[in-house]
Amino acid sequence: MRNIYLVLGAVGTALLSANCGRTDSSIDQMELTAANAQRLVIPTSNAGVTFKNVQRTLVAAFTERGAPLANVSLPLEARDRFIVRNVNSDRLGLSVETVGIRNVTAQIENGLVHYRDAFGEGTDVMHRVTTEGTEDYVSFANAPAEAKLSYKVSLGKEIAGLRLISNTLEFVDANGAPRLRVNPPAGVDAHGNTFAAHLAVNDCAVDSDPRAPWGRPVTRPGGSICTVSVTWDSSIAYPATIDPAWVTGASMAQNNISHEMA
Repeated sequence: MRNIYLVLGAVGTALLSANCGRTDSSIDQMELTAANAQRLVIPTSNAGVTFKNVQRTLVAAFTERGAPLANVSLPLEARDRFIVRNVNSDRLGLSVETVGIRNVTAQIENGLVHYRDAFGEGTDVMHRVTTEGTEDYVSFANAPAEAKLSYKVSLGKEIAGLRLISNTLEFVDANGAPRLRVNPPAGVDAHGNTFAAHLAVNDCAVDSDPRAPWGRPVTRPGGSICTVSVTWDSSIAYPATIDPAWVTGASMAQNNISHEMA
């Protein structure tokens, strides 16, 4: 899988820059075009992050950064769940199972957590943990059987609803405030072209009203476990990497905007 990273890095993969300073939670995914993009760097290291193995769970800690906005733990075995919690409350959290992943053991390299051959030979799931959450890179050497990733998401007790607006999925509290989110996912193909990926939710009701969520009733999900899917155009050129990010509601940055190799 190192070859995939080298190929994508060499062609100068791109992702948006025009939205870098924006704080609007409903950024239109159609703006993710190479024409107004800066280079997307797939990291080879993640300085200042360490992991402690606590009961077969990798708990992230930061040695060179500010106070975290999220608490993140990753599984030692890939089939177990990764967890992202708002730092203000353990009940404002998500427990995420990656559907269809093999039970491979995590490898920590330069502050990054890899699950090699996670969906079969030639795939790599890699997590880059930050103070805001975790970026979940999924790299495919060849086209998968279906251009889709699925996640079973268990909602913390203080997650009152879901809001899906302009390809951003927000997890809101009882007052409608976004506490956690999945940023608009995107990917890069073998030619370094950025392509959009799209979020959908099954098994739970979602709010799709573009109005601000405050001051109106929260749409209740109707269950505590939701299926979140990421899909993309099956005709893209491989190898390719898809990059959803699971972060706090305070994080308005898009995936990998202006990230440099740490």
